[in-house]
Amino acid sequence: MAEAFVHHHGVTRPPVDVYELAPRVGIVSVTVGAISKDAILHALPADGLFAVILSIRTSPTRRRFSLAHEMGHRILHPSYGSHEQLDRVAARGDYTRLERAVNHFAACLLMPRPWFRERLDAGVPATELAREFDVSADAARRRMVELSR
Repeated sequence: MAEAFVHHHGVTRPPVDVYELAPRVGIVSVTVGAISKDAILHALPADGLFAVILSIRTSPTRRRFSLAHEMGHRILHPSYGSHEQLDRVAARGDYTRLERAVNHFAACLLMPRPWFRERLDAGVPATELAREFDVSADAARRRMVELSR
């Protein structure tokens, strides 16, 4: 689904600019602030519009992943309007599964399978993949493991 989203919006090579794509899912405001979580998604008064606050305490690559993660919530769970609603899902016990799916979406959005696989098959090391895709080396290594299964 993330790869289709990237393709649909005309992105043809890495790194994927999640800040440019965020408005396509109704995220019209992205700011950086001193918050305790990596990111907070909240609904704005205008119907269907959202804002994201990213933690100033995280690296730029982590903020990109966090924004991609919040975009995943908008695409995979469009009926949830905010983290408060998602927290109610957590109380029912579905939170881990939901967050795992959204993290996978974020990885696929930032490191689309065809592009990442091509570079992986060419023998590009994790540190170089991380630079090309503008993700952390840890995220690149996780994606390498996932695509090697």
